[in-house]
Amino acid sequence: MDPQLQLIWSAHGFGVLDPFRDGTFRVAVTAPATSGQQSEPTLADIQRQVDRVFPHRLPLRDATWLTVLRSGHRQLLDYRHGRVLFAGDAAHTHNPAGGQGMNIGLHDAFNLGWKLAAVVTGDAPERLLDIYHDERHPAAARVLAHTQRSMQLAHLRSPLSRVLRDQVVHHLPAALRRRLLEQVAGLDVDYAPAGGRPRPGPQPFRPERGSPTSRS
Repeated sequence: MDPQLQLIWSAHGFGVLDPFRDGTFRVAVTAPATSGQQSEPTLADIQRQVDRVFPHRLPLRDATWLTVLRSGHRQLLDYRHGRVLFAGDAAHTHNPAGGQGMNIGLHDAFNLGWKLAAVVTGDAPERLLDIYHDERHPAAARVLAHTQRSMQLAHLRSPLSRVLRDQVVHHLPAALRRRLLEQVAGLDVDYAPAGGRPRPGPQPFRPERGSPTSRS
């Protein structure tokens, strides 16, 4: 079996074959919501969907973990409710496209951490905590929008649409590929040091005026 990462787009869904150094693989496939069951899946259940999605035979055996991820796109309207502040999965959930959940949660924690420390030590007024929502809510809203679009692209039903998608993806300019990778990794979000000049490099994420995440 090819030990390289494989991403499969097909008429029946999206599949991932992710190799590990110990010779095992992580296999993930999407499945229609109507076919999901409340109980945990069996290896036979996953094998049936793998056979539908992957273009080549991929027999599964010796599974160490089987699960179904039932994800939804949700986001709190406000990340602060009095003395309670929300971050990570408590503030936003989305599908795992691009593996962005961990990074955006770490961004939340870092952003909130220094603000809490400054308020607790008396070095900043309590209203500083309100800025946390203003900075992080738009960033998470953008991730939710991107992951939703990614899954829509992965589940195109029209053969012509799938051909066009594949051609566009394979011919993206290098600069655009790099920009998309930075967005997925969260590297395009930065914050200038307090009271100083902006650092060189990517600037803080600010929603465009008039966008659903702006507060203008």
